[in-house]
Amino acid sequence: MMSLISCKTFPPRYKDTSKYPKGLIYDASNRYESEFKNFLIVDAKVTEGILELKTQIPGNCHHNHFNLVFNEIWMKSMPPKVTLFLEHKDGNDQCNSKRNQAKVGPIKFNIKKLKEHHSEIIINLVGYSKSIKY
Repeated sequence: MMSLISCKTFPPRYKDTSKYPKGLIYDASNRYESEFKNFLIVDAKVTEGILELKTQIPGNCHHNHFNLVFNEIWMKSMPPKVTLFLEHKDGNDQCNSKRNQAKVGPIKFNIKKLKEHHSEIIINLVGYSKSIKY
Protein backbone atom coordinates (compact mmCIF):
# COMPACT_ATOMS: atom_id res chain seq x y z
CA MET A 1 0.00 0.00 0.00
CA MET A 2 2.78 2.41 0.89
CA SER A 3 4.54 1.87 -2.44
CA LEU A 4 1.38 2.78 -4.34
CA ILE A 5 1.14 6.09 -2.52
CA SER A 6 4.78 7.03 -2.92
CA CYS A 7 5.08 6.05 -6.59
CA LYS A 8 4.09 9.04 -8.60
CA THR A 9 4.35 9.55 -12.32
CA PHE A 10 5.43 12.95 -13.58
CA PRO A 11 4.31 14.31 -16.94
CA PRO A 12 6.98 14.90 -19.59
CA ARG A 13 8.50 18.38 -19.57
CA TYR A 14 6.46 19.50 -22.59
CA LYS A 15 3.14 17.86 -21.74
CA ASP A 16 0.28 20.36 -21.85
CA THR A 17 -2.66 20.12 -19.52
CA SER A 18 -5.95 21.78 -20.24
CA LYS A 19 -7.45 21.66 -16.73
CA TYR A 20 -4.57 22.89 -14.58
CA PRO A 21 -1.87 25.52 -15.08
CA LYS A 22 1.59 24.10 -15.64
CA GLY A 23 4.18 24.54 -12.92
CA LEU A 24 7.24 26.73 -13.11
CA ILE A 25 10.45 24.85 -13.96
CA TYR A 26 13.48 25.74 -11.83
CA ASP A 27 16.64 25.30 -13.90
CA ALA A 28 19.79 27.15 -12.82
CA SER A 29 21.63 25.93 -15.93
CA ASN A 30 19.19 27.57 -18.35
CA ARG A 31 20.94 30.09 -20.59
CA TYR A 32 17.84 31.53 -22.29
CA GLU A 33 18.78 30.48 -25.78
CA SER A 34 17.04 32.38 -28.53
CA GLU A 35 13.97 30.38 -29.54
CA PHE A 36 11.79 33.26 -30.69
CA LYS A 37 11.83 32.47 -34.39
CA ASN A 38 8.56 30.55 -34.13
CA PHE A 39 6.48 32.59 -31.69
CA LEU A 40 5.87 36.01 -30.19
CA ILE A 41 4.51 36.86 -26.73
CA VAL A 42 1.73 39.39 -27.28
CA ASP A 43 0.27 39.71 -23.76
CA ALA A 44 1.06 38.66 -20.19
CA LYS A 45 -0.75 39.11 -16.88
CA VAL A 46 -0.77 37.60 -13.39
CA THR A 47 -4.01 36.83 -11.58
CA GLU A 48 -3.97 35.09 -8.18
CA GLY A 49 -0.57 33.51 -8.77
CA ILE A 50 -1.30 32.33 -12.30
CA LEU A 51 0.74 33.84 -15.13
CA GLU A 52 -1.36 33.90 -18.28
CA LEU A 53 0.39 34.36 -21.61
CA LYS A 54 -0.95 34.89 -25.09
CA THR A 55 1.40 34.05 -27.93
CA GLN A 56 1.33 34.37 -31.67
CA ILE A 57 2.69 31.60 -33.89
CA PRO A 58 2.67 30.93 -37.63
CA GLY A 59 -0.67 29.45 -38.68
CA ASN A 60 0.96 26.27 -39.99
CA CYS A 61 2.36 25.19 -36.58
CA HIS A 62 0.14 22.49 -35.11
CA HIS A 63 2.00 20.89 -32.19
CA ASN A 64 3.05 23.60 -29.76
CA HIS A 65 4.09 22.95 -26.19
CA PHE A 66 5.38 25.59 -23.81
CA ASN A 67 7.20 25.57 -20.48
CA LEU A 68 8.07 28.46 -18.21
CA VAL A 69 11.62 28.31 -16.86
CA PHE A 70 13.21 30.25 -13.98
CA ASN A 71 17.02 30.31 -13.73
CA GLU A 72 16.82 30.85 -9.94
CA ILE A 73 18.55 34.23 -10.04
CA TRP A 74 17.03 36.97 -7.90
CA MET A 75 18.11 40.52 -8.76
CA LYS A 76 18.90 42.65 -5.73
CA SER A 77 16.35 45.41 -6.07
CA MET A 78 13.26 46.60 -4.27
CA PRO A 79 11.01 44.88 -5.09
CA PRO A 80 13.16 41.93 -6.17
CA LYS A 81 13.23 41.04 -9.88
CA VAL A 82 13.32 37.67 -11.61
CA THR A 83 13.69 36.70 -15.24
CA LEU A 84 11.54 33.94 -16.72
CA PHE A 85 11.92 32.24 -20.09
CA LEU A 86 9.14 30.73 -22.19
CA GLU A 87 10.49 27.52 -23.65
CA HIS A 88 8.83 26.37 -26.89
CA LYS A 89 8.72 22.94 -28.47
CA ASP A 90 7.00 22.88 -31.85
CA GLY A 91 6.84 19.11 -32.41
CA ASN A 92 9.17 19.41 -35.43
CA ASP A 93 6.52 21.25 -37.44
CA GLN A 94 7.76 23.30 -40.35
CA CYS A 95 6.86 26.66 -38.77
CA ASN A 96 8.91 28.94 -40.97
CA SER A 97 6.03 30.67 -42.73
CA LYS A 98 5.02 34.05 -41.26
CA ARG A 99 1.74 34.01 -43.16
CA ASN A 100 -1.52 33.34 -41.33
CA GLN A 101 -0.35 34.27 -37.83
CA ALA A 102 -2.46 32.47 -35.23
CA LYS A 103 -2.92 33.42 -31.59
CA VAL A 104 -2.38 30.71 -29.02
CA GLY A 105 -3.63 31.00 -25.55
CA PRO A 106 -4.08 31.57 -22.97
CA ILE A 107 -1.17 29.50 -21.73
CA LYS A 108 -1.26 29.40 -17.91
CA PHE A 109 1.53 28.78 -15.42
CA ASN A 110 1.35 28.55 -11.64
CA ILE A 111 4.04 30.90 -10.28
CA LYS A 112 2.84 31.17 -6.65
CA LYS A 113 6.12 29.75 -5.26
CA LEU A 114 8.01 32.79 -6.55
CA LYS A 115 6.22 35.00 -4.04
CA GLU A 116 6.64 32.83 -0.93
CA HIS A 117 9.11 35.20 0.76
CA HIS A 118 8.20 38.53 -0.84
CA SER A 119 5.12 40.73 -0.84
CA GLU A 120 5.82 41.90 -4.39
CA ILE A 121 8.17 40.91 -7.21
CA ILE A 122 8.82 42.17 -10.73
CA ILE A 123 8.91 39.59 -13.51
CA ASN A 124 10.93 40.15 -16.67
CA LEU A 125 9.84 37.73 -19.35
CA VAL A 126 12.45 37.10 -22.05
CA GLY A 127 10.94 38.18 -25.39
CA TYR A 128 8.29 40.43 -23.82
CA SER A 129 8.97 44.16 -23.63
CA LYS A 130 7.00 44.98 -20.46
CA SER A 131 7.80 44.10 -16.84
CA ILE A 132 5.05 42.33 -14.91
CA LYS A 133 4.20 43.22 -11.29
CA TYR A 134 3.27 40.31 -9.07
